[in-house]
Amino acid sequence: MKLAFILAGLTAVSHAAILLETIDLQSSSQTTTVWTDLSSANATLVPDSGSGSMSVAGGFSASTGLYSFAGDYSATIAQTVGFDIASVVLQVELSPNGAFPYDGGPLLTLTTSLGTEQLAASLYAAGDSELRSGTMGPTTYTAYAWQWDLSSYGDTITSVSLETPFAVHSSVTAARIDVGDSFAPVVVPEPSTALLSLVGMGFILRRRR
Repeated sequence: MKLAFILAGLTAVSHAAILLETIDLQSSSQTTTVWTDLSSANATLVPDSGSGSMSVAGGFSASTGLYSFAGDYSATIAQTVGFDIASVVLQVELSPNGAFPYDGGPLLTLTTSLGTEQLAASLYAAGDSELRSGTMGPTTYTAYAWQWDLSSYGDTITSVSLETPFAVHSSVTAARIDVGDSFAPVVVPEPSTALLSLVGMGFILRRRR
């Protein structure tokens, strides 16, 4: 069954070959960091905009994007802000090797007065895909998005870290993190899948244009 993206109040990013979305978290404070070049031309992984940071373990910046020939790898995105975080949305654009999401990820790490916690996403969707020509031949890239609801935490959360695992030979070309000070669902399940969402399963989604 085909999966598609529904993100409330979003419009497509205009630059060519980028499948990620511009998001309005409906928050009084929102911070966004975007990476559209994860290739060897940007080996230090400097974002296009925003103050977030990215690091890679087990992989490297190849001619197209993040990659690994030798084994599985992961990318970690960290964001620190000057307000209390209640909502986090992570998007990645990649060509996965095999099923994705992979190995139970991504996971969000936060630190409160009770210690450090790792949280799975509250909402998930797979989005638009595009077939591209490259050095490895025709390759299909797809956008994926996850959202975390942190509004129930009484502690002040001003920084988060998100680690996403990837299978060997997966190619990651772009990423985006949005954080806001209030929570509104941006990934909306179909009515028929509402029960599945209660037990943490995936959403069957339709794109609203």
